[in-house]
Amino acid sequence: MFSVHQPVQSANCSASHPVLCFFGHVRSQHVVSHRSNTRHFCVLPVRYKGLSFNNNNKITQNHFISVSEGDPCTLPLSRGSGNQFMDRFYYNQQTGSCQQFTYSGLHGNQNNFMTQQACEEQCGPNPCFEGRPFVGADGRTQTCSASANFNTCPLNHWCHIGSDLSTTVCCPGASTNVCNLPMSTGEGNANLDRFYYDAQSKTCRPFVYNGLKGNQNNFISLRACQLSCQPLDNPCIGQPATTAAGQVLFCSITNKDSCPVNFWCHIGATPETTVCCPGATNPCSVPLAPGTGNAGLARYYYNPDDRQCLPFQYNGKRGNQNNFESQTECERTCPVFKNPCLGEVILTPDGQPKKCRPMQKNSCGPSPSSSQTEFCHTGNPADQDSSFCCPRINQDPCDAFVRNGEGSLNLTRFYYNPVEGDCFPFQYKGSKGNENNFLTLKMCQETFTTACFGGETPLMNNGRVIQCHNVPCPASHYCHRGADVRSTVCCARRGNSCDQQLMLGVGDVTIERFYYDTTDDACLSFNYTGVGGNENNFLTKAECQIACPGYRGYCPHGKPDVADHRLTTCGIDTGCPRDHVCHVSKRGSKTVCCPDPATFCLVRADPGPCNRQIAKWAYDKTTGTCKKFMFSGCQGNLNSFDTVEKCTEICCDKGY
Repeated sequence: MFSVHQPVQSANCSASHPVLCFFGHVRSQHVVSHRSNTRHFCVLPVRYKGLSFNNNNKITQNHFISVSEGDPCTLPLSRGSGNQFMDRFYYNQQTGSCQQFTYSGLHGNQNNFMTQQACEEQCGPNPCFEGRPFVGADGRTQTCSASANFNTCPLNHWCHIGSDLSTTVCCPGASTNVCNLPMSTGEGNANLDRFYYDAQSKTCRPFVYNGLKGNQNNFISLRACQLSCQPLDNPCIGQPATTAAGQVLFCSITNKDSCPVNFWCHIGATPETTVCCPGATNPCSVPLAPGTGNAGLARYYYNPDDRQCLPFQYNGKRGNQNNFESQTECERTCPVFKNPCLGEVILTPDGQPKKCRPMQKNSCGPSPSSSQTEFCHTGNPADQDSSFCCPRINQDPCDAFVRNGEGSLNLTRFYYNPVEGDCFPFQYKGSKGNENNFLTLKMCQETFTTACFGGETPLMNNGRVIQCHNVPCPASHYCHRGADVRSTVCCARRGNSCDQQLMLGVGDVTIERFYYDTTDDACLSFNYTGVGGNENNFLTKAECQIACPGYRGYCPHGKPDVADHRLTTCGIDTGCPRDHVCHVSKRGSKTVCCPDPATFCLVRADPGPCNRQIAKWAYDKTTGTCKKFMFSGCQGNLNSFDTVEKCTEICCDKGY
């Protein structure tokens, strides 16, 4: 026997002549195990001392032998021509088994294995009538199963059912007409009870199979033979599913999921017509199919028009999946309409329940107002057809208490709490809810609390938001006029409206509004989105012009002096009124009279009489620095800046 040694470090097989070595006595990167191409391989004796090498330190050509293409299991026995006596194994095609022989050490072939196990793993018993069993990508013979729900063998192969797992393999040469093949007892000594189809008598007959080399006309049971070859009372539109061995796949009411992919369980009048039929689809989307036959079976089908499960009589064959044994099963499978409203669901002109889109505002009617009578009840987000228009029970959603509803679902929703003035999550059961029920936190907040800039809470009284469409706001707040009554609320003032930048908002509506542009010194139109804006937002251009009379943006801080609705100009020969200085404006290089920092920087900061707390900066003449103070939101004086940088630029840098 060969003994295992470390690789010969000094011996290299030429990279241009790939080799296949039995023991690894050459460097591994040159070892090739691929059998599909003609290769060379080296055979080294047990004692590699004394091997002859050429000047390039290569194993001499005496140690190479050419191997032809093909399966080593099909090669004849080759004892070699050396003087060694090595116990080896080869595959004998005549007996279909691995047998021992003595190898001489040189000039053998690939049908040469170290152990019987290695030989059997490579060649094994061959049960196939022609060719050899299919070998997978891992180099192992692929087994199959007679009870599999689908053909596990590759294309043009069939599942040979032998006496054990080793002979239950995928054989080549699959026939397209199994039932016309002759009976074949095969080879071996297994004595297996099988059945074959006799094409002359058109019946299935028993025979004894020897276990190897048979053909596909070989069934493990009489029923399998009859179902595969004898005329079948086929209830399907198309051919039923079969196993790898050609046996028709049956199913049952309690085992409908046993059918393979793209097949469904047809429940017929008898077990013979309860089989796996092709064309699996959504049973709720196919029309009513009474079928053929005379079985007269009481069944239910789903009517998608009115979303109800209705009874019908099934004739027993050639139906489709919209066929249920009970109304309960039908309703459990298909989206049956169940009124989700506290009152009667709103109907369309043709009498159907009126659907809506939860993510689309006002999908049940016009813009929200005091006269709106319906709202969109949001169903299960997983079912796009589960949201319907319901009648309003509470005209104002703020007046509706949170309602968990009825049903078996557990959906996360949001409601508005008027006491807290904010939106909170709750678990909704799926139906019988009210208007205070929102799919997302954003939708809830946009409806109730986010009309003001930055999501600030609007002014409230006794836990209720004050709506200013007919009630004035206090001096500390202004009336934010949104797209509807709900978003017309009192929001906190943030300084002079004309000095605020353009704010389009964060809503999803389009409303024409006007704002004062300090650069152009004009009131311009813009599209407001309904919520999240600021005070520089006017319903009309005239309203904007009255609030922001112009001549803004000329001075670094404050407004220029105006006389008789005209700017006061200045120059070398023309001075400015008291407490003003001549300033060259960036706007058209005009010289105008601006408030004098030497005056307003030296006055004491004035918080104003209102009650807001807005951080501002003012120049302190005693320290010569800018200090923070809290501005109340109204009145005050010019010694008030939004940032410390602006304060420093206007006052400190001038050295006042």
